[in-house]
Amino acid sequence: KQWYQRRVRVASESVQLRRHYAQAMCSPSRAALLTGRYPFRYGMGGSRAIYSGSKNGLNLDETLLPEILQNNEYDTYLVGKWHLGFADWAMTPLRRGFDYFLGTYGGSTTYYTHDSYYAGTEARDFFEDSIDIENRSKIEHKVLDDNTTFSELI
Repeated sequence: KQWYQRRVRVASESVQLRRHYAQAMCSPSRAALLTGRYPFRYGMGGSRAIYSGSKNGLNLDETLLPEILQNNEYDTYLVGKWHLGFADWAMTPLRRGFDYFLGTYGGSTTYYTHDSYYAGTEARDFFEDSIDIENRSKIEHKVLDDNTTFSELI
């Protein structure tokens, strides 16, 4: 009973969302959160997730919340799953307004082994900024520039 009373008190003192919408898939949900726009407006609605190896990603013309925060002198960090495209460095978190990134670029990745499985492919997916944590020495020695693609690093 005490737990319920505390819950009712917290709810009464909080902002209550009575009309809100969420997408069933992770990529459109992340896109909505970071853009503040409904995903159907920029082609990411419904059940369209961005899968590993896909050349698709969140449109680079979309302004993201971390970009706005950076422009207002906030530090921005992303820890977790990006899943908004990574076929090109311009699509990755460090180029979309985050100062620091630790996590996976794609979906279907296990949290403990960082194995990513999709459509019969198997790869490791765990990065700190743009460095593959599992193969740190291999990637740190590679020259990275705007023309380097994600697939060239594997």
